Amino acid sequence: MKRRLVLALAPALLAASARTPAQGATPARAYAVVSLVGDQLDIVVYQRQTGSHLDSNRHRQVMLPDNALDVVALRAARAALKAADARASVDLLTGSTPDLFTNQTRFFDGGQLKLPPELEAAVRQSRPTHLVLLTKYHADARLRMGNGDIGSGKLQGLGFYIDRDTVLVLGDTGGQAAGFIAPFAYIEVSLVDLATSTVVGRTVIVETRVVSAGRSVEGTDPWDAMTADQKTNALRGMLTEQVQRAVTSLVAPGGAAPVAP
Repeated sequence: MKRRLVLALAPALLAASARTPAQGATPARAYAVVSLVGDQLDIVVYQRQTGSHLDSNRHRQVMLPDNALDVVALRAARAALKAADARASVDLLTGSTPDLFTNQTRFFDGGQLKLPPELEAAVRQSRPTHLVLLTKYHADARLRMGNGDIGSGKLQGLGFYIDRDTVLVLGDTGGQAAGFIAPFAYIEVSLVDLATSTVVGRTVIVETRVVSAGRSVEGTDPWDAMTADQKTNALRGMLTEQVQRAVTSLVAPGGAAPVAP
């Protein structure tokens, strides 16, 4: 399915018409929100390291057939923006070409936004005052456990981390099982003042959930510890909760700290 630049969903769902502010009132912001995180899943399989600091894990990219996860992220961002200011107008966009989902650090030059021409034109079409941009965040694997973090190598975007070796203790039964699966969301959220193309705030989402292979009802492999629906719902839940939280923090008064060049 071809990925479209502007989502063809109901206008009432995706965009709110700008309202004329009362005389003397502060003009409402007009936002464009772009999500460029949901083109694929990264399936990361843990491999024991042999002394090197390089990422020795196996990575397999699974391309997604549509932009469903980007839509989830966009809806979450819109909900946060409207909760912060009901008068704000919000236009939602996602990527149309595969190259927009790779090498996303090129979109920034220090504290300045540098979008590709096609995306720049689409963003500015409705003359927004601000842009909320969701891109993939690349960082160390930090899989949260009750007594600290585990994991090795790097994670980026959306996906699942699979470890078939580490033994975990099931908290409710005290039993032990080797291996786990961990859905993850590693996303950077940037707030841009489009009058100057300046990044005025930035925050990251590093969200994981560890599920022991002992939870599997189909066998002992960690991949089977979650059904297909559970995997999908885990990613959707992470996006909804964490994107709302991140966007809320960025647009709150005093919440968007300037980004150093």
